[in-house]
Amino acid sequence: YWSEARYELSEYYAATKDFARARNECLAVSKVIPSSYQPLLRVADYFRMEGKNDSAKVWYQRCIAAEDNPYARMKLAIILLEEENPLQATQQIETGFQAAAQKGIALSHEASASSYYLLGVTYAKMGKMKEARDNLQRSLSIMPNQPDTRDLLQQIERLDLPIRLCGLGN
Repeated sequence: YWSEARYELSEYYAATKDFARARNECLAVSKVIPSSYQPLLRVADYFRMEGKNDSAKVWYQRCIAAEDNPYARMKLAIILLEEENPLQATQQIETGFQAAAQKGIALSHEASASSYYLLGVTYAKMGKMKEARDNLQRSLSIMPNQPDTRDLLQQIERLDLPIRLCGLGN
């Protein structure tokens, strides 16, 4: 397909750190398929790879506006979390799960586990430890061998233990 050839060329440009040309290839595809999120997602990803998070955020939002999808929402959530905005990150992740369900998009095990881990992190940052634990456990139920997820869950359980022993925990 013509679009696949453009994407392959964009990947080549990105590999050589020529992100402007990589984005241009994807923008060419988006002009032909304006209602598809895929080329815009790649544009946003290339801004992110280049370290231009503000531009990446704008393009993830454009991607969502073109066609709501869990991928752009999850990636936007990562940037929001890095900016110490866990509430908005949580909203993006939860809306991403809803978008996947509404559109019948089956996330891979890795994407699901990573998203639940990310949701656990956002809840922990907001001090909602029960929700953090629940999402981290959900992540581990999908992919049990995730050391970062296990470590964070253990940290939360260690912090929460004295409160639960006193009968005050969730």
